[in-house]
Amino acid sequence: MSAVNQSQSSSRPRRSVGKLLEKARQYQDAFGSRGLWLALRTKLTRAERVEPALLPGDQRGVNVRLNGTDLDTYAKIFLQREYDIPLAKEPKAIIDAGANVGYASIFFAIKFPKAKIIAIEPETANFDRLKENTAAFPNVSLIKGALWPKSGFVDLLDPGIGSWGFEAAEAAGGHADVPTVEKVRALTVDEVMEQAGLSYVDVLKVDIEGGEKAVFADSPAWLKRVGVVMIELHDHRMPGCSRNFFVATREFNQEIRLGENVIMLRQEYMAATG
Repeated sequence: MSAVNQSQSSSRPRRSVGKLLEKARQYQDAFGSRGLWLALRTKLTRAERVEPALLPGDQRGVNVRLNGTDLDTYAKIFLQREYDIPLAKEPKAIIDAGANVGYASIFFAIKFPKAKIIAIEPETANFDRLKENTAAFPNVSLIKGALWPKSGFVDLLDPGIGSWGFEAAEAAGGHADVPTVEKVRALTVDEVMEQAGLSYVDVLKVDIEGGEKAVFADSPAWLKRVGVVMIELHDHRMPGCSRNFFVATREFNQEIRLGENVIMLRQEYMAATG
């Protein structure tokens, strides 16, 4: 065996052990003393299992589907705190587009208990979990649908990467290579604001698996009524997402990178540093 092959072979176990240790830490942080047992049990069975997890700094719990993507999402939001940035103004209105099972909405509800939070999620199973998880948070309102540049209906596609990866696409657009799960309501930001009685959105969180390319195309006028945008961009799935987003938000005053998120802020929301 060559030296290169030996090096590659010896590095694989170390990477595997590292991933296992990281996952074990996630389980322990999420489930406390039950964490290691649940990690082992999950490793031994592929059946989906729902378990209550801890919420850091809060007495309420949240449900996590094991053997799926829920725990990774939980870790990003509650452990790695990828939406935890200081703001000079406390938000009164937050839209969570692509709410999945509600972890980001819950994070915002705990951090900003006086804020009105609108959580939007298109996929039925995720929406059912979203409803369960946010039931203890009266400042979170739910909409089943997909954020889109025009109202109507869109196809919801399943590319097979887990419960966090559903994509919205134009109905009758032709998606032979990706199965359509269901047709869902499509809503514009203007519609969501009108429905919720909002004149301004302090924080718009967007994680819509490539749909941001369409939503931010042509620098939509509603952006003038948004103070902060928190977004995960998906150019690897839909080329052009970043281009449309950065053109649309060019008048924002500050850009922050935190984890997988790009955060754009207007001047009045920028916290003093140093």
